[in-house]
Amino acid sequence: MTRFLIVLLIFAINNLYAETKIGIGSIFTATKSNFETSGNDYLSKYDKPGSYNNDTIPIGELNISKRYGDSSISGGIGYSGDARGLFISGKKKMENYGDLKAQIFIDPFKKGWKNPYQLNSKREETDIYTYGLNFELNKVMNSNFLIKYNLKYMDVRKDDVNYSILKRDAIFKDFIVGYNIKTKIRGLLFIPEASFNASKAKGESNSYYGYGAGFSSLYFKRNLKLIFKINLNKKYYQDNEPIFGKKRSENSYNLMLICNFDDPLGFEKTYLTLTAGYSEKYSNIGFYEESKIFSGIILGYKF
Repeated sequence: MTRFLIVLLIFAINNLYAETKIGIGSIFTATKSNFETSGNDYLSKYDKPGSYNNDTIPIGELNISKRYGDSSISGGIGYSGDARGLFISGKKKMENYGDLKAQIFIDPFKKGWKNPYQLNSKREETDIYTYGLNFELNKVMNSNFLIKYNLKYMDVRKDDVNYSILKRDAIFKDFIVGYNIKTKIRGLLFIPEASFNASKAKGESNSYYGYGAGFSSLYFKRNLKLIFKINLNKKYYQDNEPIFGKKRSENSYNLMLICNFDDPLGFEKTYLTLTAGYSEKYSNIGFYEESKIFSGIILGYKF
């Protein structure tokens, strides 16, 4: 992570005259999960998670970007999907092939339990680092198709589970195909998607394959940008759980709305971002079920 920060600092110094966005805000979450550290640190039995646990944390974002003809490069601190961390990304228009976007990110902020299955004593926290590489090719071969490939590695720094088959360090792969549907309403775009997902974990009972379907709607009008997303996913895990004696399977769905306003209330060079979302995960093993509600706000300035 230190090397990544050095690269990001060099990038910022070399692009002092680039466009810069700085924002601060907060995010509110209400979570039901046996794995989130905002929840109960004490378990007396293996059961579904109980009531929602609320948390509010301050957040900030920094984005430094610069254009070079049909290409651009950016770096900073922000979100990449559900990961919050450091990123460097680039975009390039490739004639006859499409618009390519590539991104490297590190999320060093997530926490987890050293042993989430520990009973009748206080569970201890550990850091969870996530390293990712994302590719997206839009307008493939001058068509309306898009393809995405996401590669992610999760490193649980102190994984003290009692069974090696439950170890959580893992590589995740997502392959996504979508199609851009333009509408008669100016600025409105629909994107249905299909995905294939796989994970190879250190513990085989946490390895899975799965598939999903999603839908995005984008709307742009002057200083307003709206994004709505919904995803449905199915996962099949590869080996029996040593604690529960059977293979895990899961169904999940996620909803998210993002609203971005440039120059809100007439204040030039400012921006306001509002987010809200809901996710639910169902499992044949109740211990793994989760539910999450979140909302956030960021107010920023563009240089």
